Amino acid sequence: MRPLLAARLSRALVACYPPRWKQRYREEMLDVLDQHQASSRTILSLAGGALTAHLDPSYRMGRPVIKNKAGRALLIAAAGCMAMIALVYGVFTYTDVNQLIGDLVWHPGHAEGDVALVLTPDQRLLATLEGGEPDTAVVTLMSVGPAGLRQLSSFEGGVTVAIAPDGHLVATSGYGGEAALWNVARPRHPALLTILRPGSSNALWGEAFSPDSKLLAAAYGGTTALWDVARPARPRLLTVLAAHVGPVTHADIAFSPDGHLLALANGNGQVTIWDVTRPARAAPVATITVRDDYFQALAFSPHGDLLAGVTTAGTVLVYRLDDPGRPALTASRSGLAAQALYPGGVRAPAGLATDCPGCTAPSYALGFGPGGRALTVVLDKIFPDNSSRDTAFTWQVTASGSLTGGASAARDTWDGQPALAPDGRTIVDGSAFGRSAVGLWELPAATG
Repeated sequence: MRPLLAARLSRALVACYPPRWKQRYREEMLDVLDQHQASSRTILSLAGGALTAHLDPSYRMGRPVIKNKAGRALLIAAAGCMAMIALVYGVFTYTDVNQLIGDLVWHPGHAEGDVALVLTPDQRLLATLEGGEPDTAVVTLMSVGPAGLRQLSSFEGGVTVAIAPDGHLVATSGYGGEAALWNVARPRHPALLTILRPGSSNALWGEAFSPDSKLLAAAYGGTTALWDVARPARPRLLTVLAAHVGPVTHADIAFSPDGHLLALANGNGQVTIWDVTRPARAAPVATITVRDDYFQALAFSPHGDLLAGVTTAGTVLVYRLDDPGRPALTASRSGLAAQALYPGGVRAPAGLATDCPGCTAPSYALGFGPGGRALTVVLDKIFPDNSSRDTAFTWQVTASGSLTGGASAARDTWDGQPALAPDGRTIVDGSAFGRSAVGLWELPAATG
């Protein structure tokens, strides 16, 4: 039985218990269900427990002795409830589930390769998302250590993925486009906690956790929902921001290190900065605009005084945030897409330096190094001959926010979306077009 269906049936069975039993044990039982993945055995156990509780005089009513009519009414209600659950359980267990629920069936697939990779700040846990459809996408958890990557588990994904900094939660999307919250405190045994429904009819584009792992920003086509996930089993919707966003990823949503600011790329050349010090009363404080381009990745410096962004055309912009309401542009570097060499270090053919017919749109990763003294941009480009190359550009960052020096490193690879680790030097490569492989490579010391 599917985990989501089992979880919903389990909660329905808890509601079938007698009122006096629920007064004493309901919250405790729901907490247990939230921390463990429900299964067919869970459903059968709860069904038997509910029937037993209805037969127990201690829970049928306030007095230990009850009248026959009241007892019969309770037994009839319990029997009806059990029959309904048994019917649903039987239908979904012994019939063709694919025909009954169609798009709600998860068919793991890897046809589109990795579309997102996210590391925890300690770089010990990696979450990858493969596939591009809610009913085929797969989230995979991997441990990162001296021996490389080791797969821990895989579970149902969606079109986006984010991992909490403390490594205990993963946010992805469900079949209906809502945000889904998973407990991965035991990474080998992930468990679905809940589905977050903010009431938006738009598609979910991206998600990001705050640095303290207590706040989740879920960006939809026309709004961004802020959720309190300090108690992940009981998340609370705090507010819905009127912040339009385009097809973004977690890289287009960035919290400042202190969690007081939230930057959102909206897909049409603008970044809005919100004050989320009091999330329930979040307010916009500034808008950054670029012409004829749009941002693909955002990153705050470790001290939160700088915000960097990279655009589709390969322009890096750095803004100083001494006054968050008035971001001041301190540095700009352009032409990165044209500087990306072909595999083997070959220069692009004449006419392709700035315009590349047949090339895919570049994918970017962006991040500051420890202390904010360096800024690195990773550009992944797939060329018309189906060759691919990652190029990393690194600059030194001055106290004022300007960029100096500049070095680059590249590696021929066949990958999808790259990711930059928090150390500012390790690059994570995803797979492309169904090749299920993830790799790590480190920038040269002089570059990183």
